[in-house]
Amino acid sequence: MFVVPSTLFGQAFDLERALALPPSPGAVGLLIEHAREPRASERIRISLSHPRPEIRAAAARVALVSNLTAVLPDGVNALAEEADEGAARELIRFVAMKSLTHNELVLEAAARLGMASEAGIALATAQSQRALKHLDALRGLDEAFPLTRFLSLVSRGNLELLGVPLAKAFRETDGVFWKALLETARDTGGSVSNGALIFGITKSNDAMRFATLLHILLTLGSGAELSPEVDDALPSVIAEKENAGTAETLVLELLARHRGADKEERDAWTTILRNEGAKDMPFARLADIGLLVLLTDGERRALSERLRTDAETLDATLNQPPKPARASARMHEPTRCSIRSGAFPPDSCGTCFASQAAGRARRQRAARSPTSSTRCPGGRSERRFSFHPPRIRIRALTPVES
Repeated sequence: MFVVPSTLFGQAFDLERALALPPSPGAVGLLIEHAREPRASERIRISLSHPRPEIRAAAARVALVSNLTAVLPDGVNALAEEADEGAARELIRFVAMKSLTHNELVLEAAARLGMASEAGIALATAQSQRALKHLDALRGLDEAFPLTRFLSLVSRGNLELLGVPLAKAFRETDGVFWKALLETARDTGGSVSNGALIFGITKSNDAMRFATLLHILLTLGSGAELSPEVDDALPSVIAEKENAGTAETLVLELLARHRGADKEERDAWTTILRNEGAKDMPFARLADIGLLVLLTDGERRALSERLRTDAETLDATLNQPPKPARASARMHEPTRCSIRSGAFPPDSCGTCFASQAAGRARRQRAARSPTSSTRCPGGRSERRFSFHPPRIRIRALTPVES
């Protein structure tokens, strides 16, 4: 069952008709344009404790999107007792993003239901730097916690906000945090201080040194220049490459080539690029940012085989035929979300309430549209390109209009 936003059809759904419908996620969703009216807000409040978890999930989503803080106490009570994962996911997001005083409840629910990732992303989205004090607890709940995503949301590209946890990471030689911070810097365009980079390549442990050297290599491959201080510290590290692990030796070799050294090919390096790989080696990134010129012919062939194998493995996993290369990695059709499953992308909005009926209506309109034969520049079929779901502006969340 999907929740249908009344704005999909150009005008607000009549409140009386919405209230007369039997309880369902769709009926709750139709209240989104009337959420501030007493009878609608009362129905949403009651729905937060409904026996059906999909209705509780829909009520929490509508309350969040419509910024209905009047029902927050009921959302807090519901979250304290929630046992369904789908409903809990929506309630965690509602409570975390609309209250600064119930973070402990959010963490308790995350621990109880194994939702540290959802809780962390919601806290970072709503509270930015305030969420850092819960980072250790969140990481303790989930070994696969999305640390890079969390740091990106907290810092918004200003890595100075991460100074305190970074100092702690250096004291404890926390290579996982350091690697995530460097990935955040590359993803957001933030800058890492020269002192931190020099520490990373000269005084840290193996994991932190490898992450730092790889960051420097990828930065150079993107066309950036190193500061004189970092550039002066590299030769002594490169000179010790024979004492490093195989993956680190390869990164040091590529750095040496970037500084003008002759190319040397080793079976161990081509093996890494072809099949074994290195856990932290971003193969696609190496090929994407112009570092291919640093590879020998054999290494380029090995990397090409690796990327082709990765693509074939992914297609086989999805049970789909191989797809041709596309011009853009970002697809035109955003993921729609099922209220029943409770799944939602971090930046989801009212589009996630799109119903199957609305999808059929869009297809019918597109079939009559003179632009329905336009071909997607990314290489998608004419039919798929014609049916992009609309983006909807709703109070409290402002997605980008297509």
